[in-house]
Amino acid sequence: MPTREILAQDYRSKAIFFIKSLKNNLSPKFKKEISQILDWDERKMNDFQLGKLELDAIGLSKLAAHFNFSLKAFEEDRVDFKTINDHRNGKEDALPERYTKGPLTMGNVIINDTLEQVGKFFGAHLKECALNDLQIGDYTSKYPDKYLSIQTLSDLYDFLASYGLNETDIEYLGASCCRAVLNKPEMKELSNIPCDQEFFKAFFNFVSKYVASHFIFNIVENSSHQFILDLTHNQEVEKHFAPERIGSHLTCCNMLGGFKNTFVHRGIHPIASHPKCIHRGDAVCRFNFDF
Repeated sequence: MPTREILAQDYRSKAIFFIKSLKNNLSPKFKKEISQILDWDERKMNDFQLGKLELDAIGLSKLAAHFNFSLKAFEEDRVDFKTINDHRNGKEDALPERYTKGPLTMGNVIINDTLEQVGKFFGAHLKECALNDLQIGDYTSKYPDKYLSIQTLSDLYDFLASYGLNETDIEYLGASCCRAVLNKPEMKELSNIPCDQEFFKAFFNFVSKYVASHFIFNIVENSSHQFILDLTHNQEVEKHFAPERIGSHLTCCNMLGGFKNTFVHRGIHPIASHPKCIHRGDAVCRFNFDF
């Protein structure tokens, strides 16, 4: 286990790297902001870089709040300085490359629904922390019709788990998001389908087309007593990601909760299970719902 001295040295090196990176990435117009936020003159800045002055937790928190990044991202060396610089220069739609490369198949509407439920059930502060950790700000709410990489939602779940949310909580978020989707005006026509089996078929076709187009949905069983759904990723996604690295098991927890609520919406309370998972080495993710 690292000693306090090693941890302090690690913190110092990260802090020095962070300040240098900010100074190197921000234009001269914004370099003064660092000194103003920390209330440091040039001598103090030099003393800090020489190891004669500490950047304490309060100072770091001030920088995090001002530049909209999380302390967790700082600890894990994940702060995207280019995004900070772009935002400071008025590029509101700038995002970390992590969320813009590869297939852009995760609709912002789903991310917005998830964040809305996080704020509703776990507090506005956690929602704000999540936005800062991913460094996406209010992008998804400003541009609801645009798409992000599927990595975005996976990172969001991982962040929430790091704050203490467990698999049951993630399932609950999935169920809440599903309720939000089912209440959307465009779902009204589907809700009027009288036959449960036809409704389930139509609903999952809708989801595969408009919500999670990176998945291939295969309905294995759709009877009066059981529904089985297999999911695999399409070829476009697999060109960019190894299948087992797409999302995480928390993504599956979220989907399990969401899919289960689809049946509850029809007055059916199934026993739900997830016997096969890509993240456990299986070829498909399978979701079973027994009535």
